[in-house]
Amino acid sequence: MAQLDGYIRVSDVHGRSGDSFISPSQQRERISAWATVHNHEIAHWEEDLDQTGGKLSRPGLDRIMERIRSGETG
Repeated sequence: MAQLDGYIRVSDVHGRSGDSFISPSQQRERISAWATVHNHEIAHWEEDLDQTGGKLSRPGLDRIMERIRSGETG
């Protein structure tokens, strides 16, 4: 079983709804389900809310990348 980090990002949280909006809780459920099916465990979660995907540097993603580089997670 691999220890992985889960990453949730929403570019604009405020006032969003509809079929195209995947909420942070929905993302967490989907990532958890994927991990279970593939026999992995999500050991750590990060969220970047109101952060565009067009930037390569985002606080939560940066923390996860550091965890990967340091060997804390797969």
